[in-house]
Amino acid sequence: MPLRIRHFYRKAVIYGILLVASFALIFALAYAGAGWGVILLIFGTIIACGICFYLLFDPVAALIFHASPLSVADAHRVVEIVDNLRKNIGLKQPGLAVIHDSSSDIFTCGPTRDHTTIFFTSGSMTTFNDAEIETILKHEIEKIDEGGSIVYTLAMAAYSLLAKLIGRSQSYRRKAIPRGMAENCGKIRIADMMDVPFVVRLMIAHDMYNYFNLHDLSRLARERSSFFLIVYDEDEPAGFIVGEIDGKLFRRRGHIAKLIVDEEHRKKGLGTCLVEAFIDRTRDYGCDQCHIEVRMDNPVAISLYERSGFKKERTITKYYPDGTDCLILVKNLVII
Repeated sequence: MPLRIRHFYRKAVIYGILLVASFALIFALAYAGAGWGVILLIFGTIIACGICFYLLFDPVAALIFHASPLSVADAHRVVEIVDNLRKNIGLKQPGLAVIHDSSSDIFTCGPTRDHTTIFFTSGSMTTFNDAEIETILKHEIEKIDEGGSIVYTLAMAAYSLLAKLIGRSQSYRRKAIPRGMAENCGKIRIADMMDVPFVVRLMIAHDMYNYFNLHDLSRLARERSSFFLIVYDEDEPAGFIVGEIDGKLFRRRGHIAKLIVDEEHRKKGLGTCLVEAFIDRTRDYGCDQCHIEVRMDNPVAISLYERSGFKKERTITKYYPDGTDCLILVKNLVII
């Protein structure tokens, strides 16, 4: 499902639930004998808290992230890029702040669409060139455009936190990469922060910098996620696979989001090894299926997944921005 459509559905669900909950609260308070003065006081307090959150967001965010305004030199470098990108979609000028950290990360954060700040780590400013920063910022600007209000932001943050807590409470063991796989396909290991620039550059080079972005990759690398794997070929990084677990609160389903092997290291079976390693981890996590979206005009990728046991489930027409159809491939992990 395209990101913009997914955000639309999420907003509809969130606002629908809040509307129903508000009416339910009003009727419950009225049924309990509360006067309209008490009801208005309760809702007034909620609204006042939202206003305070909006007004105090900038200093609180700067305190939490240990951020400060961009220096004159850095600001001159990115202001023009940001200005050109945000004008294309009619956004107000977002704030720009730097986090003094050697890691590579760029992300947006804000209570509303028109009140957002783009945070840069100092490491990202030195690691990426102007063209790479422009690609990263384009994605972040698009995320601002697809964002929502304070309510939407808080609701999504609460859902993510709940999903993470439930996921950690589940029994899950990290299995080591099988020895035979490592010997035949090169060294596969969990990605760390040092791998993130390589992965981002590989995504940009293959015009695949979307869905999973720099901030997502940095977060997974910090967490040492088993769903972000790097393959090495003769001590040189050759490719990666990254994904997630869909439906953490309900039915679990592994999702391969990105798989790229550098052209210089292809035709060595590295892509298949990454897929098998990812499937091994989703199975350990308790998933009963693993799925992937593939462009219909990419027969090489389709063949790779079919060799790993994936079957065609359905087609989504005009899934990609250029109008190309998408093929959903699924592999059942439960042996019946």
